[in-house]
Amino acid sequence: MISTKIANSKLEVRDVEVDSEATVIRWPKGHATKLTSFKESNSEIQTSCSDIAKSTMDITKIQKEEPKIIAWESQQKAKAKATIRKLEMKLEKKRSSSMDKILNKLRRAQMKAEKMRSSMAMP
Repeated sequence: MISTKIANSKLEVRDVEVDSEATVIRWPKGHATKLTSFKESNSEIQTSCSDIAKSTMDITKIQKEEPKIIAWESQQKAKAKATIRKLEMKLEKKRSSSMDKILNKLRRAQMKAEKMRSSMAMP
């Protein structure tokens, strides 16, 4: 009965964290490959954790930058609208000025026509 307990205890496997810097002496055959696969899986886990942390930082950075971008975009829109209003005002003034010139020209032509009519009727 005691020999079965010893045999069972030898077969028992425990999860133990392995220090990657530790020196190992007299490993059984096949155990070295298990150790390297453990190291590889451990490094993959660390890599994936760092990727997650990096993506979380990226998301946080984006969330912080988004209001700044929105504010900048709003400012650009406001500037564009102000420029458009200035241009519209300038065009309206020009249109008004041109209309005044045309109407003055038309009045002068009417006055000249009246003079011509009155000069024809006099003699």
